[in-house]
Amino acid sequence: MKNLTFSTLLALVLTASIGSLQAAPTLITAPKIITVPGSYVLANDIAGTSGIAVIEIQASDVTLNLNGHTITTQGSGITIDEFLGNNSGNATLVNAHVSNGQIVAGAQGVLIYGSSCLVNGLTITVGESATPIVIEHGNLNRVHGCVLSAATGQTARAAFSLFLTSHNTIQNNTLTGIYVDTIQEDDQAGTSATVVGDNTFSGNHFASPTQ
Repeated sequence: MKNLTFSTLLALVLTASIGSLQAAPTLITAPKIITVPGSYVLANDIAGTSGIAVIEIQASDVTLNLNGHTITTQGSGITIDEFLGNNSGNATLVNAHVSNGQIVAGAQGVLIYGSSCLVNGLTITVGESATPIVIEHGNLNRVHGCVLSAATGQTARAAFSLFLTSHNTIQNNTLTGIYVDTIQEDDQAGTSATVVGDNTFSGNHFASPTQ
């Protein structure tokens, strides 16, 4: 019994030691390109420029918690992509999770070029010619519990733009100030493209339906 008790205590101590050695989330204080898997947390509000996304995720298995802070930029807010400006149609990045904050962008709010990614709990406001959520090429992405807003000008685009992508779930989001199209799906581009679809949209609603 004594040996069993000692072994049990030793196992508990080792488990606690291993847990204490796990890396704490990396704090982000300025625009950043994330190239290493792991957990990241905004430590403060961040302002970006119009040239590149304020936060660009270039690695799989990344969790980004905006921690209630705001990203402000005349460009794009967050891009989930293996490299900037991916037009290859070969989205290999997977399992990125972005949540819990605000994005105020002149261009797109969040662009997803990966697969099996999750965006939730964001409030996104974009310029009148931009789109809050863009998903291209990747599949099995989820967007839910977000509040999306665009300017009220005649060039306001859709709340969601999906291009050559399938089996995504867009659920329980609130739309406000978006006056053109709620959803834009482009299933093909030229004769060589493969038609895709099977995206799921449910529970999305306008905050002021009389508008």
